Amino acid sequence: MLGLKAMIDSLVKKRRALSLNSKLKEQVYLLAFGVYVAFNFLAGTMYIVLVPSNIIRIGQLVGVLIAVIKIFFFDIYDDKKEVLLISILGLFLWVCSLNAEVMDLFYYYVLVVAARGVDFRRILRLFIGIISVGTVVVIVSAKLGIIIGLTNSRDGATAIRYALGFVYTTDFAARIFYLLLTYVTFRKFKLLFSEYIIAISMVAFVYIVTDTKLDTLLMLLIIMVALFKKYITKALIVMKAKVINILTVLSILGIIGLTYLYDKTNILLVIINKILTRRLEFGHAAFTKYNVTLFGQEVVQNGNGGIHKGYFEYFYIDSSYLRILMMNGFVIFIIVLIFLLSLSSNFINKKMYSLEIMLLFVLLSSLIDQHLIEISFNIIFIAFFANTNFFEEGSDSEIE
Repeated sequence: MLGLKAMIDSLVKKRRALSLNSKLKEQVYLLAFGVYVAFNFLAGTMYIVLVPSNIIRIGQLVGVLIAVIKIFFFDIYDDKKEVLLISILGLFLWVCSLNAEVMDLFYYYVLVVAARGVDFRRILRLFIGIISVGTVVVIVSAKLGIIIGLTNSRDGATAIRYALGFVYTTDFAARIFYLLLTYVTFRKFKLLFSEYIIAISMVAFVYIVTDTKLDTLLMLLIIMVALFKKYITKALIVMKAKVINILTVLSILGIIGLTYLYDKTNILLVIINKILTRRLEFGHAAFTKYNVTLFGQEVVQNGNGGIHKGYFEYFYIDSSYLRILMMNGFVIFIIVLIFLLSLSSNFINKKMYSLEIMLLFVLLSSLIDQHLIEISFNIIFIAFFANTNFFEEGSDSEIE
């Protein structure tokens, strides 16, 4: 017994010594994050034709396992209730993800928990590097014919839309939108003139190549917010966390409600559906084909992305919130909603207005796209446990 106790004490001491090594701790996490993001990014490109899906899954799993090592051997939790809550929530997310047969939400959760104490700036910098280099490599690969460069056009339209090596044109547009958003957030929405020129060029490039209006408008809005950051910040201060959270809930429930109530005989809903490129119509089909469950279910979908052999019936849920509700279940939907509101309140209360603006852009985009819990697009949730002190913007009087 004494020998066993001595062994346990030795392991505890070694673990505490590792936890004190903040540099090593960050490096382990950045390795985990980088590996997972790289393979998650790869899954959204036409390299999926050349790289077996098992390799991509194993690569993502390796990233998650490294993150788990960081949690167990480098992080110290003094609050047992916190450990219990994190463990129970993780187990619950794992079960619901298994039910949905999509593990993205659970893997994202592990990386959020593992980010404890890691400088969020370093995470942002790594993300920008991986996605920037990866995007260039994919585009060049498509132009050289190494991978397929898909093209398509809208019904009744003559404009050709290019995916440039990604699985679909809207995915490519969303990739650039999130990359721009992450970079501008990294710069705390304070851009140089040359950076504005580059940002405007990116917007023009996305619109010309993909003919994607919604992402183009969101990217233009990012530039406008950067130009008027001071006034946007003042508006956030006036609104406070409570008002912002109420508007967030109303927006999320609103898009789900409109989708559920969609009727092709209702002129107003038809107009909204057209503006949202038929997202209400296809989302409504999810309610007719499936019931909302408590703990998730598999929802079989056929999107336009990738390569299809022969005829297929299109069915895809674009809205991230509706996807979580239908695929991960009602309970997880409520948990995610509470998490979003908590994160937003935390940013406002700690005067991290740049991170709050980024979160609001993510929430807005997720009304119409499916990338909320895809970490190679959106990484704002990592900020929940990461070190975000750099983004504190001082007192309200200083802003004014």
